[in-house]
Amino acid sequence: MFWRTKWFRIPVIILCFCYGIYFVAINIFLNTAHVQERLNPNPAKRKLGYQTVYSFFPFQFTLQDVTYVHSAKTAYRISADKLSFWLKPCALLNHEIYLSHCSVSGLEYEATSPKFARTKKPDTTLQMSGNPRGTGEVHQTKSSRDGDLPKKTIEAETRTWQDLPRSVKVPTRQKTSPSGLKKEGQDLPKAKKKDWDFSLPDVQLVDLRKITYDNFQLETRGQGSITLKREGDLLSIPESHLFLEQSTIREMTTKNIVFEQMKLDLNCVLKPIRYKQIKGKERLHFLQAELDLHESLCPDLSFLEIYLKKADSVAIKGGRGSVKGSLSIQDGSFVPGSSLTYASQELEVSSLTDYFRGKGTVKWDITRDNSQTGWHVKVRFSHFELIREQKKHIYGTDNEVHLWGPETSITEPIQDFKASLTINQASLPDLSHYNTYFPDNTDLIIQKGLGTLTSKILLDDKNTLKQGQITLQTSQNEFLFQDMTLLGDMLLTARLGRSSLDDYQIELQPTTLELKNIRILHEHECVSKDWWGSFSVNKGLISPRAQQTLEADFTIKTRDLWPVLYLYLSIKDVLPDYLARSLKIPLTQGYGHICLAKDRTEFDLFHLEGKKLSLDARFRSQNKKIDAAVLLIYELNAKNKMKLGIELKDKKQKLIFEKAREWFKNYSFPARTKSASPDR
Repeated sequence: MFWRTKWFRIPVIILCFCYGIYFVAINIFLNTAHVQERLNPNPAKRKLGYQTVYSFFPFQFTLQDVTYVHSAKTAYRISADKLSFWLKPCALLNHEIYLSHCSVSGLEYEATSPKFARTKKPDTTLQMSGNPRGTGEVHQTKSSRDGDLPKKTIEAETRTWQDLPRSVKVPTRQKTSPSGLKKEGQDLPKAKKKDWDFSLPDVQLVDLRKITYDNFQLETRGQGSITLKREGDLLSIPESHLFLEQSTIREMTTKNIVFEQMKLDLNCVLKPIRYKQIKGKERLHFLQAELDLHESLCPDLSFLEIYLKKADSVAIKGGRGSVKGSLSIQDGSFVPGSSLTYASQELEVSSLTDYFRGKGTVKWDITRDNSQTGWHVKVRFSHFELIREQKKHIYGTDNEVHLWGPETSITEPIQDFKASLTINQASLPDLSHYNTYFPDNTDLIIQKGLGTLTSKILLDDKNTLKQGQITLQTSQNEFLFQDMTLLGDMLLTARLGRSSLDDYQIELQPTTLELKNIRILHEHECVSKDWWGSFSVNKGLISPRAQQTLEADFTIKTRDLWPVLYLYLSIKDVLPDYLARSLKIPLTQGYGHICLAKDRTEFDLFHLEGKKLSLDARFRSQNKKIDAAVLLIYELNAKNKMKLGIELKDKKQKLIFEKAREWFKNYSFPARTKSASPDR
């Protein structure tokens, strides 16, 4: 046989002998400290370490317990249980590292964002002595960062000893040459080394374990592949595939779980970028990616509070639910068709003494309409309720919040958006809770009542209310106004104009308040039955937080004037019966200006008229004291009119018969600080 001949055995023996020498020599050499020192010329900035390394074949290497630490503006650390690859030797001649058949198992990645020091580092002082042309010793080194350094020997050369100062201050931000000093007039240029290019095609990731970035950590059973390539300053990822299952995302500050039982597929490509010039989030503008989230469980949304640091009064908890959807990214922006759907079971959002809780769905998607791309977020609650001071203020079964805006980059915050809030039907179990929204010391107090609310409000990105419409229908109401009690039903239809929420000012557009089936009591005496009134505001302004004021022009229609005049002017005691009865004429209508402030209630230039009767009035109620001036003009016949002025101060009436019209025209209240009012 041919393989038994010496011509075959000798080459085989020589080959086995050479392989044995290579195997022993290369594995001993690779595990020496000298190799790691050569691999890490600048360990303070980047360092590659491993526990053991071995090679069975030339240019094939396997490393175990590998760690790579990079310390720069963004520090990161990569570790793996095992790294194996083949090295292409021909590429080394072109100053390029080419790895093929690369496999990584047990991979963990950790990165932290840059943290810049705000304090100036103190200077370091070196005190030297010794031979002026020989060697010297550093006797003391002061540094607040590293403490006192050990005594070292340095070399220095100067023309004369006097030219060398006894104490040299070196700012810590400056860099010195290895010898500490340089010859006079001599520059020490550094030879810039050419960076090594590298190519890592189809790196197989096996048993991906952990990825940590800033405040979040991904713990997973994952696998996939990635291709890395760098030529000069250009870095690219031609393709990358990642599959994760049974994954968990954890918020590192509180250790709360954000997502669990997550299962997703990720495909991404990074276009060639100049990595030295384009850094951080700007690199995402060159990203193309597709992500399919098959299933994921979010046990708690409290992790969102890290994005609400400026809103200290807002807290989020609960919200357990499932998430699924798909995302497509092109050049750092989401592509139409991307969508995510979140179904919550119980979500609670609190602000100061109020908190809102409910359950429903949240849907986010990217759409294209009329050649314009935009994003939409729709939050639809199947059940919701608003709690204040342990009492239920509002509850309902259909509520929708819609936010939308133009296309935006994934790396930039949303700056242009609009939002709408729609309540199709909500119940108000007790209207008395809303007394806190009225100005302090107001004359109007809600005793009780039930109501239903529907509304639609549109906001824009400048924290401005663009428009809104609110409809409130109540029944079984009981209102207390001074010594008067009103029982009956109410219907409020309000339209809101463009208003700045930062200034807490809301513009009222045509708004109507209707009172129906009203029964009026005064000291348990029934003044009027089945009274009704309709108030329409043409234009007004509400300042609920700062001045607690409502100022508006209005028109009014009432059944008659009898309840008002009866209560405030005690008209039954000062007018004849036939004139008092005339005040009950139907379909009285008029107009005026009202101001509700935290310290007063005021009607200015209030005019009403009906059949044969007209009334002009000025009225102010302040600190339970009433000041009023009323001018009554009654048509006795076609030619004669009776004019009567009534002045009320602290419930004391004064009748003016002579020149009543002139008296009313010149009447004015005591001086007060005027608040801003809308144009009339």
